[in-house]
Amino acid sequence: ANWHPLTWLSHMLDVELFGVDAGAHHVVNALLHALNGIGLFLFLAWTTRNLGASLLVALVFVVHPLRAESVAWVSERKDLLGGLFWMLALLAYAAHARRSSWKSYLAVTLALVLGLLCKPMLVTLPCVFLLLDVWPLDRFSRTRSGRLLLEKLPWFALIAASSWVTVLVQAKGGATSSVDEVPFAFRLRNALESTVAYVRDNLWPQDLSYFYPHPLIESGERQLWEPQLLVAVLVLAVLSLLFFLPWRRRPFLAVGWAWYLGTLVPVIGLVQVGMQARADRYTYLPSIGLWIAIVFGVFSLVRGRGLTLAKTFGVLALVPLALLARERTADWRDSVVLFRRALEVDEENYVAHEHLGVVYSERGELEPAETHLRRSLELKGANVTARHSLGNLLVRAGRPQEALGQFRAALRLNPRMPSALNGAGDALVRLGRMGEAEEFLLRCIEIQPRMFEAQNNLGMVYAQTGRPAEAERHFRLAAELEPRNPSVRANLGSLHAQQENFARARDEFFALLELQPANTDARWNLGYSCLRLGELDQAAREFERVLASGELPSGARRNPLLVANDLADLAQALSAAGDGAARGWARRAIESAPPDRRPALTERLQEVLSGS
Repeated sequence: ANWHPLTWLSHMLDVELFGVDAGAHHVVNALLHALNGIGLFLFLAWTTRNLGASLLVALVFVVHPLRAESVAWVSERKDLLGGLFWMLALLAYAAHARRSSWKSYLAVTLALVLGLLCKPMLVTLPCVFLLLDVWPLDRFSRTRSGRLLLEKLPWFALIAASSWVTVLVQAKGGATSSVDEVPFAFRLRNALESTVAYVRDNLWPQDLSYFYPHPLIESGERQLWEPQLLVAVLVLAVLSLLFFLPWRRRPFLAVGWAWYLGTLVPVIGLVQVGMQARADRYTYLPSIGLWIAIVFGVFSLVRGRGLTLAKTFGVLALVPLALLARERTADWRDSVVLFRRALEVDEENYVAHEHLGVVYSERGELEPAETHLRRSLELKGANVTARHSLGNLLVRAGRPQEALGQFRAALRLNPRMPSALNGAGDALVRLGRMGEAEEFLLRCIEIQPRMFEAQNNLGMVYAQTGRPAEAERHFRLAAELEPRNPSVRANLGSLHAQQENFARARDEFFALLELQPANTDARWNLGYSCLRLGELDQAAREFERVLASGELPSGARRNPLLVANDLADLAQALSAAGDGAARGWARRAIESAPPDRRPALTERLQEVLSGS
């Protein structure tokens, strides 16, 4: 639900250069972040002439633990790439303020456009330019206010267009919450509390988490006036007075605080996107303003030895920040570590329980997966994705009836959820209720025609209810969506074999073995298809490779006579062709049969064994 084409291109370029080597992608993120720190220092040092304060602000920005999420989470490349063009825009704007020209104006515009193509967070940049006109560029003292506003009108037009596209795409993608789900009054409350929480996290970065549940979305409770809201309002009022009152003598205090407050507006939750109350990554650019106010404020208040002590303390403070950032970055090394860390911060984090359950499920650890998913649902019964994930887990655990209950519960919350419709159809197929399964799967495909799983499952329904033409049509659609998916190749091969179209079955099993060379079912079925086509040498080779592996096909585990009968058929076909290997295959067929069936099979193969 994001529109950031330049960020997508950046990821695509990384894959072209490095493949999916995660380390290389992380290195690119780290380099971009370092460049952003350098760009921030160059801008502040150039415009303020205060090298010490500028360097300290840049270093705090680079090493602060709140940055870990933006750098360690590869998909947050949009923060870093958007930040790079933010810094370039600041430098271009500083040059434009020194000596205005159409070239400098174009450079600022280009940086803004490229930044918006990375992340719409840059919609606040023209407002930041106005703040910088107050300090440190001091343009209002030598340029009429109307002219300064007029030059920014094209930039405001750009951000209006970007904002429109962003809201449209996120609404279409289902990422935004409705006013009914999160009324504006509660959004405002969360915005005030989160603004204070970000200040706290900047000054005391403890108990950081990858996800902070929104209190209203989590519990559904609608108690607007609570003590923490009053505390947040008072803290913001006091801080605003401290920063804004001395703005004439120390304009950097007001500019820094306004930078912080203003750049938070797109991500503070007034337009609720996602289920979180706040996120560490949202502080990437706003925190710069807060630290400008703090560092330049301290440097302006002390002189002589006091200034030396302040600089020393600032440098020493970087050490614990860097150590905490290292620790926070390490949380991202593994999904289980990351989600467990979130539960250490807040045991009632329903999203962390859900995500931990999904990871355990993917690892095949179904018992702890079910525990965490059910705990997530205890905390938030209306969590539709947790219900869907639990349904998938129960299907894997061989409990389709329970899974169907979870999928139905998910659909009561969201009747048009394609994955839940497909999950319900899958569970019903396993229960043998094909008519009901068909209804769910058709509804799913109506909503999302390009869903591979639904097309594949619907093909299975038709294959098992005697409608081969319809089954093949849906299997073919599934194969177009995911040409290299093994299950659809297996389904097509089995369908053609059932119709005794062994040439097409052989081709599908060949294609399946290219994807899964160790698939004994596919190899045996290939041998069987070749046998029926009279390609006896190929059939013998495929049967031989399966027998040599020591792993029989799944059909043989259900019916031990399957292998014996197929080998007997091969022996008889070879005998009819005058192949001397027929007797050897006849003996192997008898040896592989269950003891009570060997006499009948021996009688059947008597002519082959006697060589007549």
